[in-house]
Amino acid sequence: MLTSYIKITLEGISDILFDQFWDHDKMDRPMDQKMYLNEDDHLVLPGANLHAFLWNTRKAGCVKFFEGKGSQPYLAREGFVNVIDREAVFLGKNKKPIKWTGSIKKPLFVINASGVTGSGVKIVKQPKKPRPGLYLPWSLSYEMSLVQNDMIDVQKLYNWVSRGGLLIGLGTWRPRMGRFIVSQWDVTEQGEHEDFNLNIPTVE
Repeated sequence: MLTSYIKITLEGISDILFDQFWDHDKMDRPMDQKMYLNEDDHLVLPGANLHAFLWNTRKAGCVKFFEGKGSQPYLAREGFVNVIDREAVFLGKNKKPIKWTGSIKKPLFVINASGVTGSGVKIVKQPKKPRPGLYLPWSLSYEMSLVQNDMIDVQKLYNWVSRGGLLIGLGTWRPRMGRFIVSQWDVTEQGEHEDFNLNIPTVE
């Protein structure tokens, strides 16, 4: 089958907030454990989170959010889409990696506030706790693959990611935070030696 490889760059248009889940222990964790850091102490977003951004079966996943009642056939084809990178490094000003230096200082910040879960009459206000965040500007790049199938093509995938950047976002407290635009979407099909650019449509 034909496989498309897509190089993607996301450019933040709002600050992004983190709250990595470890367990149900109520003890508050240090700031560095609430973020995602690689072995070089660079701030990253795991590939698993980028995958969940698309496929989470709750309302926060692009497929469920945009396809609604018709999402099940797309969800059944999840295996055709793969986030190749294990993690994507956050880049800040001058496109330099954001590094954890042992304390919160710009471009990192902390919000100490309560969150809300649920919706409507089922809203539950959570206890106040500090969460680390990253100021604008931020960006991250990663690669995905798409195996040819009968329902999901490159254009459909682009539509999910680009619209999801505006209406869903990444991190916690989304979509108030973690919103982005797609600034790079370069596609190479298996067997080609050079990238070609997809004409990215305007998001309506």
